[in-house]
Amino acid sequence: TTEPSTPSFDSAVFSGDGSFVQLAFTAATNKNGTVSANTFSCGTVLTFVNISLATCKWITNAVAVIYPGMGSALTIGSSIGLVEGSVQAKCKGDLSDCIAWASIQADTLIVAAPDSAVTPSVILVAPTRLSMCEDLVLDVSGSVGSGGKEWERVGFTVKSQGLNVSAIESFLNSEYRVFPPTALPKTLLDPGRKYYFTAELCNFLGQCGVSTEIAVKISETSIPTANILGAPLRVISSRSTLSLKSHAYSRICG
Repeated sequence: TTEPSTPSFDSAVFSGDGSFVQLAFTAATNKNGTVSANTFSCGTVLTFVNISLATCKWITNAVAVIYPGMGSALTIGSSIGLVEGSVQAKCKGDLSDCIAWASIQADTLIVAAPDSAVTPSVILVAPTRLSMCEDLVLDVSGSVGSGGKEWERVGFTVKSQGLNVSAIESFLNSEYRVFPPTALPKTLLDPGRKYYFTAELCNFLGQCGVSTEIAVKISETSIPTANILGAPLRVISSRSTLSLKSHAYSRICG
């Protein structure tokens, strides 16, 4: 059997939804001797950050994928190393004829962004009326399209006719956290006024989405507050049970 060219690293690119990294080799490999199963221990072939959290799998003899795992710091711009001697060219004949073939050399690739990535669908939930006694909770936790990681950027735009809202925007854009949603202090809101909010979320893949604008009227009196938690639109099958959780209360100012 004639020895072919030894494979080498070709590319490492995140998938469009951010769920895995696809690794391509320049030629078919022996998959590190993986025959009976395509899943392999990542560390036998590769080196990268938080490798213990990851799962690796051969898709073909020339393509492998990395599923980084929850909490992994593997991202666009991260380095992925190739373990020297870990794979050889694919053997098309008797394995004994290929055992002396050259093994792959150590190499490093930088993970690239996909050509086309998922755009976040931003869902902003807030009460349409709010008691002057209450802090305002703006909830974007029902948004999707983060790519499986924390949001790279969370930003808010605020409008209110005739009012300077810079203090509100400054608070939201510096202090807000998604889980659990950070409450906007009532001291920043004027009773009797209406405020308009939009939220922008950006994922680590470089894509951003903007919510629909919502209006919140601040009551000049104490009124009961009632919310159904989560996204305002739910899609389920006709055979599934719809479960809703609500939060209702009344607070006395003072």
